[in-house]
Amino acid sequence: IGFSACIAMVVGVRAHRPAARWAWYVLAIGQALAVTGDVLAYNYTALFGGALPDTSIADVFYLASYPVIVAGLLLLLRRRNPGHDWASLLDSAIVTIGLALLSWIVLISPLAHNTTLPLGTKLVAMAYPLGDILMLGVAARMAVGTGRRSPAYYLMISSIVVVLAADSVYAWSLLHGVYSFGTVLNGAWIAAHLLFGAAALHPSMTTVSQAAAPEQRLTRARLFGIAAAALIAPAVVVFEASPSDSSDVVLAGCAAIVLFSLVILRMLGLAR
Repeated sequence: IGFSACIAMVVGVRAHRPAARWAWYVLAIGQALAVTGDVLAYNYTALFGGALPDTSIADVFYLASYPVIVAGLLLLLRRRNPGHDWASLLDSAIVTIGLALLSWIVLISPLAHNTTLPLGTKLVAMAYPLGDILMLGVAARMAVGTGRRSPAYYLMISSIVVVLAADSVYAWSLLHGVYSFGTVLNGAWIAAHLLFGAAALHPSMTTVSQAAAPEQRLTRARLFGIAAAALIAPAVVVFEASPSDSSDVVLAGCAAIVLFSLVILRMLGLAR
């Protein structure tokens, strides 16, 4: 199923001949690297005669897929946003930094402070959520920027969202020794493959790289989205405060949440 997405991308390019055909080919290579990692990981014993270690050759292909897929998305993004859309760049940076902080607190920091793991295993394990953050930043830029929003565009964004969510849940389950999500996670990764392949096969895939007139309105959904991302930091301060911490820390965090919410309401009035 995973390799079918690679084939679908090549078939889609040959059938629909998009202007950004090399971007789709790069995405197909990234997809092939990820699926090759699956093949090696799930068949490690049959191929190499031993149990799958904490770090293996499969990790090389898994981690290599991140920069390649990001490169393909950037090629599409360059055509979608040929100018300098600073507003969208700032909005995507807010969303990315907010969610990256959450990933650091929940996933990366526990790994960094785990003294029982060898250094190599620790670095490889930390590289996965960092790769997801890299992909998240590019996907957020595509989501808030200008450009044609076609069915293929929504299929591609949905695929990225699904795989990022599945990767995060998988990393969290490994940290906490919870293995009851196996069926759900496999279903999510399969869905991500199918969505990516469907995006390439849909005739509107030629419009994913097409620019569109910039929209000047600050919509309510966009404002609330960047507000929610910006509120992650003070919310983490309040949530992570221990009983031994000064009550001033909790009070300052709560005040920051209330003040920022009031600022957002004021901005909403100005935008209206």
